[in-house]
Amino acid sequence: TARGKRTTEIIVEQLQLRRRFIEIVTAHDVERSKPYPDGIYKVAETANIKLTNAVMIGDTAHDMNAAKAAGILALGCMWDTRAKEHELAGANAIVRHPKEIESWLLNRNR
Repeated sequence: TARGKRTTEIIVEQLQLRRRFIEIVTAHDVERSKPYPDGIYKVAETANIKLTNAVMIGDTAHDMNAAKAAGILALGCMWDTRAKEHELAGANAIVRHPKEIESWLLNRNR
């Protein structure tokens, strides 16, 4: 996330999401935040994930640009009221509801 560490910790705690993540990297954990790919590289390294298996799921142009800079797939999300479809132009696909993510992941290579 491009958010700071404390803000991210508060959000993750309030929404009880910690168990859903292998690794959380904030803007404070990397030298350069999005749109640079540093956060993606750090997550991949720390969680031992090959970039060829990584997907950036995001709702901003910075997310899409970071994914492209890292050479990974980008999935644009439109359920956030701030998300604008034109900002997600670099996405490999766009989903309009979180429930669509699993289907897209399972069917993307077909």
